[in-house]
Amino acid sequence: MAHAHTAEAARRCVECGVRSIEHGTFIDSATAQLIAASQTFVVPTLAVVDRLQRFGKTAGLAATMICKLAEVGRHGMEAFENCRKAGVNLALVRTCWA
Repeated sequence: MAHAHTAEAARRCVECGVRSIEHGTFIDSATAQLIAASQTFVVPTLAVVDRLQRFGKTAGLAATMICKLAEVGRHGMEAFENCRKAGVNLALVRTCWA
């Protein structure tokens, strides 16, 4: 297992035999194809970004951080869709937060 956000880092993970990529926030479609072919899993962390966006202001996060989270969330969803379309093995966690 390895933490990797960028497409380049995810490609290195596959090349080194990593079986599970945590986050994968910036995985592009070409990298998603490579990941799918290697049968590596990706574990996106969409729930964390979602909750920080929803409750960050109340929790005291700075406005600049909330803005950055919106951008990270958008990239995360694009990466998720790239992986889904390529047939990547995705591991998702269902949260119970209100």
